Amino acid sequence: MSQAPATTSPALSSLGLGDAALQAWLDQMPNALALVEAPSGLIQWANAAFANATGHARADLPGQPVNALFDLDLPAFASLGKSGLPRDVGLHHADGRAGHGRLQCQPLQGSLCAMTWWPTDELRQMQELLALSQTFGRLGVWTRDVRTQQGQWDGHMFRFFGLAPSSQPPSFDLALQAVVEEDREPLQQVFNESMKQAGHYSRRYRLRRADGSICHVHSQWEVRNGNDGRPQRAIGVLVDDTETIARAQSHTQTATQLQLAVELGNILYWRTDLASGEMKFNDRAPAIIGRTGQPALLPDELRQIVHPDDLAEYLAKGRDTMRDGRPVDMEVRLRHADGAWRYVLTRRVAQHDGQGRAVAILGVGLDITERAQESRRAAVLAQRVEIATQAAAIGFVSIEAGAERPNSNAQMRHIHGLAPGSVEPTVRDWLKHVVHADDRARVRKAVANLAQGMAPEFDIDFRLHRPSGELRHVRFHGRADNQGEQTVFLGVMIDETEARAAERALHVANERAALAVRSTGLGTWELDLRSGTTFWDEQMWQLRGLAPRPTPLNEDERRDLTHPDDRAVVDASLARAIAEASPAYYEFRSRLPDGQWRWLASRSLAQRDEQGHVIGRLGVNWDITDTKTAERARQERAAAERDSLAKSQFLARMSHELRTPLNAVLGFTQMLQNDGERASAETRKRRLDHIRSAGQHLLSLINDVLDLSSLEGGEVRVRLGPVALGPLVEATLPLVERLARERKVELRVGDVAGAAHAVASRLRQVLL
Repeated sequence: MSQAPATTSPALSSLGLGDAALQAWLDQMPNALALVEAPSGLIQWANAAFANATGHARADLPGQPVNALFDLDLPAFASLGKSGLPRDVGLHHADGRAGHGRLQCQPLQGSLCAMTWWPTDELRQMQELLALSQTFGRLGVWTRDVRTQQGQWDGHMFRFFGLAPSSQPPSFDLALQAVVEEDREPLQQVFNESMKQAGHYSRRYRLRRADGSICHVHSQWEVRNGNDGRPQRAIGVLVDDTETIARAQSHTQTATQLQLAVELGNILYWRTDLASGEMKFNDRAPAIIGRTGQPALLPDELRQIVHPDDLAEYLAKGRDTMRDGRPVDMEVRLRHADGAWRYVLTRRVAQHDGQGRAVAILGVGLDITERAQESRRAAVLAQRVEIATQAAAIGFVSIEAGAERPNSNAQMRHIHGLAPGSVEPTVRDWLKHVVHADDRARVRKAVANLAQGMAPEFDIDFRLHRPSGELRHVRFHGRADNQGEQTVFLGVMIDETEARAAERALHVANERAALAVRSTGLGTWELDLRSGTTFWDEQMWQLRGLAPRPTPLNEDERRDLTHPDDRAVVDASLARAIAEASPAYYEFRSRLPDGQWRWLASRSLAQRDEQGHVIGRLGVNWDITDTKTAERARQERAAAERDSLAKSQFLARMSHELRTPLNAVLGFTQMLQNDGERASAETRKRRLDHIRSAGQHLLSLINDVLDLSSLEGGEVRVRLGPVALGPLVEATLPLVERLARERKVELRVGDVAGAAHAVASRLRQVLL
């Protein structure tokens, strides 16, 4: 309600502003302005904008106490007038509505002060976004007057330095005591130099917490000049890098050796003008989208950097923001100038003019690329965690003090399994029916401590029930945000169900693998080619009969335990495998402490990082002594079987070869004995020729046998010398010759038969 100014104002006249035109200008200025008497806090004069902002008739404002309009008592008003710094306070509107804004007092002549009021409902929304971003990114904000060294810290700053929150921050020298000793002097030098000249400054240092742990922080600040051209004010942020540095250090032991130093305070702010469609960024844009020297984007350019799969939803949620005015959250992929996609968690809200029309969209984004990529790598390796934006997104919730139902984003509803459009449960019902009964007491206590101001924030993990009965594991971080007399409780929630299941499954798999290795006697070793260090498990020591030591055997110790005949093979095989990045398999003998030699086998493979570079080798050892012994026994049995077979074959062949002529001798001799003198001389001669021929053949065979020392294809050795077959056969042949010349057939044939039977008897002794 705009009202005409009074013709004169004593309060303005007392300041030398009695000119009617000047008073009219002050009255019609857009800023809400009032003159207040400092000791009493009574309003002396107010312009039309002040009356419109408070909803009171202008004529009723003079004489009204400040604390009747604002959530500000007289001591606080006096402090506000002395400091001259703005303060966020609540407003009691004439129609009963509650408002939020920023109040600032500047002392004037006498006891008067000029009080300016700015409505900050939109600013409050941005502050909520900033507060959430600070919590999520572990970021603190501070300001300090260069000349007086007075300033302000937010709650995160006090927490970083291990101090209780206060209206006034500690002096720089006092805060410096929390800095690790080695970092104090460099920090003090940089800070003192920055107070002498306007500009941007940055420093990383460490803080020692009350429990003795170390907190790594990154401080960035800007020093600005006053109207006199000299440094007057410093504004800065402090980012907790502890988790980032710890994660980077832990990954030095993995196959990737990637340096994960995530800048969690890398927050992107922007404003999209709805009339022109132009989007203007803050100075963090180059870090996320790589647009240097281009602080603004047009609509077509924006469509080119948003991932095609995200563009439709991104535009639709932008329209939702303008339609209902509520903040909208979304994880969107933005194309960096180098072509890579950056994952950014965004929150957008519509900005309205004085007539309630949406004129712009304000947004804040947090680069979560490294975190998203890490989650995806873990899920791929474990093959259990499903990588999707919906599973990795964060749920946001806010609730004003005294309200029954919270205000949640879509992801929070998804985590709780609520259908779109369904009514959210009250806080009481949520604690009673949604939170798992075994976790309810812990969650109830954390929420109560936060609501009662006993704790500024909490971080807790618990289980909750979806309406379907499904149980989900979640992590919930909540904090209280005080806006004057109004307190808003803000929270973020992450669903960890799949991650926990993957961890449990991976733990079980690791336990099974370890049990399998232990039960089979396999020893595992790992060689890091980058550092030259080697890892042995307990079984590697047991295979060598040694007690485990913190560090493996060095090269000389390993060579000393290896059999001299095997050292060259081991060295050459391992060197060739490392040079060619190929698998290696070799066997060697290792000496036990008691002097016994045991056969060991080794097999190893090259390890590579994600770029395919060889970074080490992973191998196993196992005892093959029993296998070697069994193999030797098998070879000896096989040789004995070959010898036995060769002997059997030889004896069978000799039996046939020797018996054939011997049978001829015996047969024809028997015929001569049976026929006697009845046989003609021609018949006897023919038979005797057969006997002589068979005897000579038999003698030749026996001579060959006597000269034989070994058999081809076997190790059987046959010696027939002791049997003395040669003389027997040689004695038989002269008898046959004499039979051809003499008439005493009966006598000579008998002698031949006797000699032949003697040969046969001896032959049977050999062959059998």
